[in-house]
Amino acid sequence: MKFFKNGFTLAEVLITLTIIGIVAATTLPSLNSNINNRALETQVKKLHNTLTNAVASYLTEQGAESLSDLSSFNADNFVTQYLKPISKCATPTAEGCMQPTYQSSTIKPYTWSPTYKTSTAYVLNDGMVVCFFPLNNEKSNLYIKVYADTNGAKGPNKRGFDMFEIAILEDGSVDDSVLGGYNKDYALSTKQESLLGVCK
Repeated sequence: MKFFKNGFTLAEVLITLTIIGIVAATTLPSLNSNINNRALETQVKKLHNTLTNAVASYLTEQGAESLSDLSSFNADNFVTQYLKPISKCATPTAEGCMQPTYQSSTIKPYTWSPTYKTSTAYVLNDGMVVCFFPLNNEKSNLYIKVYADTNGAKGPNKRGFDMFEIAILEDGSVDDSVLGGYNKDYALSTKQESLLGVCK
């Protein structure tokens, strides 16, 4: 009488586990990268909405149709009242605020110019860090320039990923270059990396 054993040999099990390991090793980094990119994309969209709503509320309370209708703009009062920061930094690169340098995949790394090094930075309750630079440039409709790090000290600390240069225009609109487009009336002075182009 013959007996048949049902099952797998040790060699078959090891080969199967090796194949599963190879497949996991090739797909997990891509999956993790996609999750990180989605998180960054969500953060920057939240930043865009936060700024848009804050400017709209500010204009409504001031009884103005555009920022150019105001006699002055106090960035500190605006941020304190409408963005409600949890802390304030004497300089953008103070500990717990923005980074001294942000890497870039297409242009040279961004470092703070002397003009901006003395500006105040604000940490918001969701960890975002923002710096406001009122310009009121008569040659364009750019009224305020904002530098924002959507996740503070966390990485990747790279332009177009978690650090953005944003324009708030005279009419109170937030320049959509932060979401991958360019404003028709005003192009930022440096080539803005597109979030939607980077996070594919």
